[in-house]
Amino acid sequence: MSDLTCYFEYVYEPITELSKMVFQELVKNISSGSVLDLGCGQIGHYWAMGYIDKVSQVSFLDYHSQNIDRQADIIFNSNPIDFEKGFSSTLDYLKTEKFVNTTFDIETLFSELIQKTSQVCIYDFLKASKATEYDHILAIESIECVNTKREFIKVLNNIYTMLNPNGVLHASILRYDQKNQDTENLINQKMEGGFNPDIQTIINSFENTQLELISCKSHQIQGIKNYPQVTFIQAMKK
Repeated sequence: MSDLTCYFEYVYEPITELSKMVFQELVKNISSGSVLDLGCGQIGHYWAMGYIDKVSQVSFLDYHSQNIDRQADIIFNSNPIDFEKGFSSTLDYLKTEKFVNTTFDIETLFSELIQKTSQVCIYDFLKASKATEYDHILAIESIECVNTKREFIKVLNNIYTMLNPNGVLHASILRYDQKNQDTENLINQKMEGGFNPDIQTIINSFENTQLELISCKSHQIQGIKNYPQVTFIQAMKK
C-alpha cells in the first residue's frame, strides 16, 4: 500500500472552511462521556482539540495499520511543540468560537490525549462490532468507504451495537462528483467507497437500521476537487 500520510496533511495548514463546518456541525455536539473516533485516519488528535477537555475517554479505530501506527505515535511519542505552528489557526478558531477556553494550548491537548486515550487499534467496521460501548461515535469521512447500500447498512447496524443507550453517531460524508482514476485509486485503498450515496439514499438507509436519525443535511463546498458536497449526520441509539 502507498503512503497514506499525504491524505491528512491538510490539517497542518490554516483551517479550512470544511474543517470549520465539521467542528460546528459534529464536534460541537460532543460535550461529555466516552468517544470513539471511527476511521480516525492519522488525524484523530486534530478533531480532539474540540472535545478532549470535556470527555472522560476516547478511542481511535481505523482499518489501516499504517494510520493506526502513525496515530498512536503522534499521541504517545510526539513533542507537542512540533504541532504548535500547524495547529495555531485552528486553535485560534476554537477559542474564538468558545469550543475551548483561552488557556487551552497544544501541550494541554496532548496531556489530555495521553490521559484519556483508552485504545488506538485496527478495526474493520464491516466485519464485527466492538464489545465496548460509547456515548459518542465520531465518523468523519469514514462510513462512506463501502461499495453497496447493503454494506452501508451493515456499518450503521454495527455502529448501533457500539453505542450506549441514547448514544449518538456524529458523521460526515463527502460525495464525489465523478468516479475518475483518482477516485478508483482511493476505492482500491479503502479510503473511499463506490457507494457514494446522496442525501435521500442516506435517509433511506437509516430506515433499515435501529438508529434514529436526528438530522441529515447537505452543504455545497468549494476548494476540494471532485467533492462538491458534504452531508452531516446525527443519529441516536434509542
